[in-house]
Order: sequence, then structure tokens, then C-alpha cells
Amino acid sequence: MVLTDTRRIRGRKFYVSRSPLTIAILVFGTGDPFKRNAIYLCELALNQNAEFLAFNASFESSIWSEIMVKIHGFPPIDEEHWHCVRAQAMALSLPRRLDYVAKVLKLAEQKDKEGAALMRKMCIIKTPTMPPIDPDELHRLGEYCKQDVIVEREIARKLPELSPHEQAIYVVDQRINKRGIELDLGLVVKGARLFEVAKKEANAELKKITEGVISTVGQTKVIKEYVAALGVELPNCQADTLDAELAKDEGELHPLARQIFELRRSTGRSAVTKYPAMLRAVCNDNRVRDHLMYCGAGRTRRWSGQRLQTQNIFRGYKKPYDIAAACAVLHSEDAELARMLFGSLMEVLAGLVRSMIIAKEGSRFITVDFSGIEARVLAAIVGNKRVLRDFDEGRDPYITMATDIYRVPYEEIVDEQRFFGKQAVLGLGYNMGGPKFKETCAKYGQKITLDFAAEIVAIYREKNDIVCRFWKSIERDAFNTISRHIRYDRDWYSLHWNAEFNAMVLTLPNGSERWYMHAKIEMREKWGKLRPTITYYETDSQTGKWVKSETYGGKLTENLIQSIARELQADAVLAVESAGWNIVLHAHDEIVCETPNGTGSVDELIQMMTTASPWASAWPIGADGWTGPRYRKE
Repeated sequence: MVLTDTRRIRGRKFYVSRSPLTIAILVFGTGDPFKRNAIYLCELALNQNAEFLAFNASFESSIWSEIMVKIHGFPPIDEEHWHCVRAQAMALSLPRRLDYVAKVLKLAEQKDKEGAALMRKMCIIKTPTMPPIDPDELHRLGEYCKQDVIVEREIARKLPELSPHEQAIYVVDQRINKRGIELDLGLVVKGARLFEVAKKEANAELKKITEGVISTVGQTKVIKEYVAALGVELPNCQADTLDAELAKDEGELHPLARQIFELRRSTGRSAVTKYPAMLRAVCNDNRVRDHLMYCGAGRTRRWSGQRLQTQNIFRGYKKPYDIAAACAVLHSEDAELARMLFGSLMEVLAGLVRSMIIAKEGSRFITVDFSGIEARVLAAIVGNKRVLRDFDEGRDPYITMATDIYRVPYEEIVDEQRFFGKQAVLGLGYNMGGPKFKETCAKYGQKITLDFAAEIVAIYREKNDIVCRFWKSIERDAFNTISRHIRYDRDWYSLHWNAEFNAMVLTLPNGSERWYMHAKIEMREKWGKLRPTITYYETDSQTGKWVKSETYGGKLTENLIQSIARELQADAVLAVESAGWNIVLHAHDEIVCETPNGTGSVDELIQMMTTASPWASAWPIGADGWTGPRYRKE
């Protein structure tokens, strides 16, 4: 542990720039220095005015509570006293890693790479045959830790602090993560075993149809070479790439290539791979913790998932009796029965993965999600009276959109037609084009022609011209903010320039900010011509690296709407936790509470969630929910 010092003067945090850092090696320490450091740490932990800063503070706070408190008897540190420097960085869409942030900010102090290698070496679990720890290496490890703290301190100095409201959100986030979610571990173990059976079957089928050329679904290079010979060139074998290929019409993709892609996707679906992931993540009490990542979804500050990726769990079976039947089949581990009743092993596993999350004994889930929150927020922000009227009058805007597409009365719209109306309302509000709309529908199992997709896009834009005008307006404001540093204060957002970070700052109706770092106007080729384009830097969601991106009116609108939806969700999380309810999971527009049987109700939770944001009280915010012992999608 490395000790530093902070002070607060008139509400602002200051770091004592020349205060020495003390390495307190408590586990191995002896004598007076050990005692002095231990006493000093106890005094800090008991000091209600002390603050503890760290990059990824959840790690330090876990070490403190699980090691320092439970093993060494130190006093606990209240959640409110932890401040996360990584959270400061991620709130600005900066990278998640300490070394990356230091490089992006061009700090004089950088992470010690050699020390990092030593740290990884010393973290290897020791066995009786391994040599004892080298005291010199232990000292070198301490110096590495000291340098980390110096870098963390410099980053904390450089970046804006989280606002008090945002810090409260972070604190509650840590509480939810430490509470965790419970798994039906017995069924998870059986699901993982059946997953291995299904993989073996897929590999055998793949080997058969390729006459032994491809023996496993994991042979990426061999698969690319094989399908190239069939006339299908792939940049990679990632899920999105294969899904785009599978979305093609029958005549556009070689039948054998389609079979190969389907086999690889069946075993690589995120739904079924969650079974082994659950076994890796679960704690001794059958709960998974630290499954939510604060600001993990980048610019919008929405949460992302980690370990189990709870933000993108396959919808699966919705009806309690379907869930019960599938659980019985999984419990039997009878692959033939699974195929007979549900079609395939993978379907059973995918359909049940959400329901592997259960309420603890004596409790049940009360779950509520905002209804069509992005569509409602977009309509409110742009003043789309047509959609707002539907919400106010209890009409389904998805059906209204479907009536425009199919030109039939509202009452005659069927489920399949409503589906396309829903996809249009939810997807086309951000300037999505025909090809992307076609691909999006295909991901839900609905294949349409490019002409029909283009027709739906045209109809949406004709009926929702006010949305299209908003794209142009916010893009024009962004261009002027970046090029001329003009401030714009609109009804539901403002834009201004931050010279210190060369950033365009988008301010939401509640005062929360979203930053576009190193924003500028560049000439880039679009539609065969060089055109002025807004560029900025952000963290790549796949690699975690700092990359240049570009944006436009539709994407700026999407950032704005999803950011506002995140603020509504965050306000609801704070309100529900403040009322004493135990949130164990939340995802985009949904909150899942674990409540003792006989307490709480869906209506109570709806009331708290829909009234948690006074700044949005005029908007048509709706919600619905359910109760039950297993997690599911209603």
C-alpha cells in the first residue's frame, strides 16, 4: 500500500505536491516502521474527513475490506470515502487503463513498465517447490506501486472531478457491485457440461461437411481460407462479420459457407458462452460480483457489463412455465430430450442463460423497465407531437409507424408488421440508412430486401421530418462550436468549447456533461467527395485504445438521447437505493431488485423510477414490470 496525502480547501481537492510517498508493506513488515504505518492507516480509516483515491478504486476497496479488515483487523472504510481516478477518466471517455490515460494526457510521469512485469511475475500463485520471495524484488515492487500512485495523483490533478451527483452514482454503483447477483450454480454446472457436448457435435458436423479440412469451429484462419475458395472474402470471423454474411439472401451467399458460419456462430453465441463465464466469475457464496462497469459504454456514460456481460444477455424464454420446463430438461442433462422438445441443445442453453440468475432464498425479484425510453426522450427533445400524442393517448407508436409502412388501419396491424414499425421507431431516429436497417432486422431473424428497407427509411423520414431537421441543427451547432468556439444554449442541450482539452462539451438538461476530446473539423472523403467532417478521440470499446472517430448529426442525436436516458436510469437507481431497496442488477432501462418475499411491489418500484427525475417531469415517461424467482425478460 502506498500512502499519499490530500487536502480540501473551500470544497476543492488539492494534492500536497511535495509530500513524500510512504511504502507501507504491512504483511511482511516488522518493528517500529510497521507499527507506525499501521497506526497511521487506522487513523486515516477512522477519520471521517479522509478521502481515499485510487485508479480503479473498487480493487483497492475490495483489498481493504477482504484483507486489511477481515484478516488484519483494520477498521472498515465507508464507501463514500472512496474516489476513483479511473471513473474520472472514463466519464470523459478516456481509456480504462492507467498507462493509456497517462499517455493520452502526455504526463511527465508514466507507468513503470519493468515494474509491471515484476508485478505479474510475483502474482503467480506460489507452490511449495518455488523459491521464497526475494526481498530485493519485494522492495522493487514497492517502488513500482509508488510510481503508480504518482501517476494516479497526476491524473487526478489534471482531470475534472466527478460532480457530487455523479460521485453519488459511483458510490451506489460500487454498493450494487459488491452485493452481487446469485446463480443457480447446480444448473450452471450442468449447462456448461452440455455446452461442451454441443461444441463436440458442432465440430464433428463441421469436419464432416468440409471433408476434414476444418476440424473445429475455432480454426479462424482455416475457415477464412476455406470460404475464400468458395468466393467469400472475410476480414475476420467476428460475430458481427458473420452475422452480416448470414443476413444476405440465399442467392448471395454460398450454401456451404452459410452452414460453416451457422456452426461457428452457434457455439460462439454470447448466450451459450456465458455458462463457462459464470463458473469463472462466481464466488464461494454462489454470487457474482463486480459485474457492472461504471461509464463502461463510453460517451453516454451508460454502464457496460463485465465478467458475465449482464447488459447483453439473450432474451431467452419469457413465460414461467417455459422456463420451468427447460430447467427440468437441463437438470436431466439429457441431450436427446432437449433436442426432441426444443430443437437443439444450443437453443435450450441460450433460452435459459438469463434464468440462471436467481433471487436468494426467501426473496424474489421485482423488476421494472422504462417503456420505449429512447423513443420517448427523442420525441420530447425534438418536439415530435405525432409520437408524443400516441404516448399521451395510450396508443402504440410502433403500430402507428407500421400503419404508415403497410398503409392499413391501426386495428389491422399484426405482430410481424408491428415488428418493423418498432425497429423503425427505435433505429431510424439516428439517421440509420437502408443497408444498416436491413442488417438490424436480420439480427432479429427478419430478412427483408434492401429495397424494402430503403422504403421504410424513406417513410420514416417523411413522417418524422422534425427528427431529420434536428440532426441538421445539432450538427450545425457542433461545427460552429468546434470551428468558431461559439456557445449554443438550446432548449434541451447546450454546446461549448473547453480550450484546456480542445474538447467540445455537450451539456444535458440536468447539467451533466459529455465530452468530445480533441475535437476538430477535417476534410474526409464521403460519397465520392471531400467533405468537412467532425472528428474527435475516444476509447475503442473492443481494444480499449485511444482512437480517432468521427460523428455527424444522427450520431450526435443518438449520443444526446442515450445520455439523457442514462441520466433517467441513474436517477432511478439513486432513488430506489435511497428508499432501502436492494438493486442487484440494472441494464440500460431496467432495474432488478432482490426483495424479501411479501415486501414491495411492482407499482411501488414504477412510482419511484418514473418520478426520480424532476427535470424531466413533463415527459411521457412510462414503465412496466414483473416479479418472480428467476431473472427473465417479460
